[in-house]
Amino acid sequence: MKRLPIPIKYIRELMKFIAFFLMVAAVLGIGGLNSYFDYKEPESRSLDSWVTFIDWKSKNHGMPLILLTRKNGTKEKFHHTRIILAAEDLKIGDHLVKARNSKICEINGEPILCLK
Repeated sequence: MKRLPIPIKYIRELMKFIAFFLMVAAVLGIGGLNSYFDYKEPESRSLDSWVTFIDWKSKNHGMPLILLTRKNGTKEKFHHTRIILAAEDLKIGDHLVKARNSKICEINGEPILCLK
C-alpha cells in the first residue's frame, strides 16, 4: 500500500497551532503563579509596627487600608482582600505584630486571627 504524502500547508498549520498552544500555556502558567503569589503575599509578610491610619472601606474594591509606622519611622501599607479585622479589633495607635507565614496577628499583645 502506497503512503500518501502530507501536504506542506497542513504541516505549517500544525506548527502554527503548536506554537499558539505553547504560548497560551506559558501565559496561563505565569498568570496562575502570579495570582498564587499575590494571594499568599499578606501571609508571608512580617509586621512589627504601630497603626497610624485605617480606612475600612477604601476606594480599591472596599478593601481595608491600614497604614503602619515601623520602629525606624518608615511607613508601610497593609492592604489586601484577605484581611478580616474589624473596626472593634484595631484602632489607630495600636501595636500590630505579625509573624511571617502566619494568619494570626498580635494587637497590643493579644493574638487575633487577621487573615482568611
